Amino acid sequence: MTFGAWRFSALLAAALSLALPAPGGVEIGADPAPPTVVVLVRHAEKSYRNRDSDLSGVGRKRAEALAAELLPLAPVALYASSMKRTQQTLAPLAASLHLPVTVRAIGDEEAVAAEILARHRGGLVVVCGHSETLTRFVSALGWEGTFPVVQTFDRIWTVTVPSSGDDVSLSERGQGFGRR
Repeated sequence: MTFGAWRFSALLAAALSLALPAPGGVEIGADPAPPTVVVLVRHAEKSYRNRDSDLSGVGRKRAEALAAELLPLAPVALYASSMKRTQQTLAPLAASLHLPVTVRAIGDEEAVAAEILARHRGGLVVVCGHSETLTRFVSALGWEGTFPVVQTFDRIWTVTVPSSGDDVSLSERGQGFGRR
């Protein structure tokens, strides 16, 4: 075989190996399905200590700042509990995105997690909950680690659920509102 024929054969073999599916039917270099990303926030500050109070003035300002912070992430869905303060926390973001806030009852965290993973797989979803519901929600998404005790209103948690459902990750950061 001449050098030219050998070179052509080698290039053809290399090109074919890139174009053919790998064993198991997955193409080499193919992107896996994107993960589902769930951004969790606790409701903003409320005005009273009763069960279903509205946001306070500071809470409304936090909700506006949260909307500005989360808007660039382009969420595909928004979820809140049946309490007014969670819905009011997401209202500015919902208005900016022209998306409804899907309201679900407290105690339905497992059902909501399953709904998000079924309806919004591969998308980014924002969920506004309560100090006592966020732990259950993170567990329902598959996080097996420890979730921090929630005592403030300025934290944002991101749960990343790979398409395989394995190796769910959790990260935490502060919200930009009120930072100096």
